[in-house]
Amino acid sequence: MWLRAGVPEDTQRLLAIQRAASLAAYGHIFPAEQYPFPDQQVLAESWAMLTDPACQVLVGVGDGSTAVGFVTRQADLISRLYVDPAYWRRGYGARLLAAAVDGARADGHRTARLWVLADNRNARSLYERHGWRIDGRTGTAGFPPYPTEIGYQLELAEDTVAAGNEDPVTTVDAATPPTSRSSDDRSAG
Repeated sequence: MWLRAGVPEDTQRLLAIQRAASLAAYGHIFPAEQYPFPDQQVLAESWAMLTDPACQVLVGVGDGSTAVGFVTRQADLISRLYVDPAYWRRGYGARLLAAAVDGARADGHRTARLWVLADNRNARSLYERHGWRIDGRTGTAGFPPYPTEIGYQLELAEDTVAAGNEDPVTTVDAATPPTSRSSDDRSAG
């Protein structure tokens, strides 16, 4: 996988990735027959993120130049880490997370923060494997039935090395894909 900066033309693909990942991962939290996926709201939010200079959107690209996942970051807050379910368990989520953490560290932040649904066990496991810890914050998600979210935090001290970040992620200009790389990393994501 290689990374590139998100551009407004990615809006529809990011919506498709978020919808597919949400339906696969959150069905027990947001049963589709009761809580249809909020396409228009997510589409508008995706566009806003992709056009906001304060928001960094990194798009993970698999073989064949297909966008397979993305993560967003504003200052020290990492959000919207989604990977198309067809690409789960290949390390894409871990690599996107590591790239966002590296961006926060490079911008001089001493900690990184994120929110996760309390019942999203796969995501929580991913974060905890990479050194994230519950920080005591709680809230509610912005979609019915308004499930509980919990806050996580990661210390970004200069001498801290992100666990599981042995394989550096290549970030390139969107117009020039790098040589294809495959991975045997089967971590969640």
